[in-house]
Amino acid sequence: MTFIKLLVAVLVSYSALVCAHHHFDDPHHEVHVLKGCSDVETSQDGLTYLEHGQYACKRWSGGSTYLRCVHGVVFEEKCPQTTFFDIKQEKCDYDLNLDCINPPKIDCNKAETSQGLKWLKHGQWACSKADGTSFRRCWSGTMYDWECPKGTAFNTLRGKCQWTPEDLDCTV
Repeated sequence: MTFIKLLVAVLVSYSALVCAHHHFDDPHHEVHVLKGCSDVETSQDGLTYLEHGQYACKRWSGGSTYLRCVHGVVFEEKCPQTTFFDIKQEKCDYDLNLDCINPPKIDCNKAETSQGLKWLKHGQWACSKADGTSFRRCWSGTMYDWECPKGTAFNTLRGKCQWTPEDLDCTV
């Protein structure tokens, strides 16, 4: 019984740390720690196994609640009001970008990047331009393109646009 109490304490502490880091600027952001990453109910096809770092929309949520697997633990998170989850960008966005489908994991070979033609794995980020102002992502064998907001540059390691020029990283 002591082991179970210790495990629960570790999970609660870990979830607080991860969630505080992930949404430190939103004190009203609701996060729930669920069971492990196997047999997770998703909007796509019922029970699904999520790998570390993978997202899915919660079943019956209409995209307003998403699930995130972190080291074998599923975190359930709600999008801010009037936004819905976009799995390609791994963030909540306006309803026209609602996308809850986890596609088959197909790589993109010969993808054009700022570093020339590269083989990108499903879900991998790359800069389109060397200055990091535009970026791409391989998703189920298709490349998707976005622009960073003015004054920011993309960081492929973090998967997001950053304000500091030192954070520019277009490594593929």
